Amino acid sequence: MNYFIKYILPIFSFVTALVVAYFSVWNVVTNTQQINKLNRQNQAASVRKQASKIAAWIESYPNPTTSESFIARICLSNASDTPVYNLFVISVLNTESMQELPKVYQLAVSRGNIAHVELLPPNKHSITMNVPMNGMGNKHAVILLCFTDSNESQWIRTPNGTLMNSKYITPIAHAGFTLPYTDTPIEK
Repeated sequence: MNYFIKYILPIFSFVTALVVAYFSVWNVVTNTQQINKLNRQNQAASVRKQASKIAAWIESYPNPTTSESFIARICLSNASDTPVYNLFVISVLNTESMQELPKVYQLAVSRGNIAHVELLPPNKHSITMNVPMNGMGNKHAVILLCFTDSNESQWIRTPNGTLMNSKYITPIAHAGFTLPYTDTPIEK
């Protein structure tokens, strides 16, 4: 019994202390990683918060003006508490690939299917602009938005609702839509 108390018990206590220390360190590291991951997710959500509340859709099609385009009423929605800036409303056909945005911009500029709104305040508003004619094979006009949020982040919202944090001003300028922009008046 003396042998156990003198030799075995201290070794057992030491091993137990090592195991407890290991699991304590492991727990701290794991918790720190989880907290960092949650912080990154919260930060990403915070960055996208205002941008996720911006949308647009075609509200109505009046009579065609030419055989190639309509003048349509576009509803612009800013459900955030602050305005967005430098909004480009680009009307494209639903069959055009959003993988090649510079080509989409060029096509829209050449057709006159692009409008600029310097400041879009919170609420629902509308503008009137040219949109491409509907075509066979379920081809119809859809809206692509490019805008800058109140944190000066640039965003693109594709017609299917995808939100991308991406620079857009230079590619639109390269497509031929350059300063000074003619602002499209917004209506309530």
